[in-house]
Amino acid sequence: LYMDDLGKSAEELRGYRAAGGSLIVDAQPVFAGRMAENLAAASEASGVHVVASTGFYKTDFYEEGAYIFRSDESQIAGLFISEFENGMISSQKDGGKPLDARAGMIKTAIDTGGIFADGTYAKLFSAAAEAAARTGMPVMCHIEQNADALHVVDFFEKRGIEPGRLLICHLDRARYDFAYHK
Repeated sequence: LYMDDLGKSAEELRGYRAAGGSLIVDAQPVFAGRMAENLAAASEASGVHVVASTGFYKTDFYEEGAYIFRSDESQIAGLFISEFENGMISSQKDGGKPLDARAGMIKTAIDTGGIFADGTYAKLFSAAAEAAARTGMPVMCHIEQNADALHVVDFFEKRGIEPGRLLICHLDRARYDFAYHK
């Protein structure tokens, strides 16, 4: 979750590239410790493409007063879209300058209470759906234990995001029922 040695990260990516790898996906979203500058620098130093994420993680990982709490749905969707179209913001603080590197995926996270667990999650998921619809970006959803992945698929599908653009993470720990996965 933390790139504390950029040189070592680039070295690891070069080893990955030498083994035949060409692309990795980083799921850490904006304002949740993403380190966009380091992702861009490690990618450039290694020749490995990095698909970086905009979006959000579980709300209990954010400080009171964070951007996701004080901004409305339209502002949040605008941020996600801007990170795709204009470049990721260059720091973890509001108002960072856009980098030349752009986000390529929207990260979301659902807790056991679901998309409509509270007003913040409802707002964040709606902003993610709007941004995905307007840009064509894929959406990744982090699923917590007992959260309903089919609810996530239904939510996005009703907003014009086809299931083929959705990636559901950790489904194995959310439900242990093979029939549900199928």
